[in-house]
Amino acid sequence: MARNGSLLHGGILAQGARRALDLLLPPLCHCCGTPVGEGGILCPACWATLEVLAPPHCAACGLPFEHDVGDGALCGACLRRPPVW
Repeated sequence: MARNGSLLHGGILAQGARRALDLLLPPLCHCCGTPVGEGGILCPACWATLEVLAPPHCAACGLPFEHDVGDGALCGACLRRPPVW
């Protein structure tokens, strides 16, 4: 066994521990709790329901606009109190 612990951090023991944990607590979809192949992902049904933010939207917070108001437009809340970023 290597002195730096590489066998423990990314080797056989870590893989075995991850597999054992997956048997006890299988990875689940973050939205509906359906079992998935690996942790941190959504199931296909939940992924299909996502709405991707696309223009037109507020340039600061991403709030969707109903109509295109031009590049760099801000929503009312961001005009009143601009975000620090």
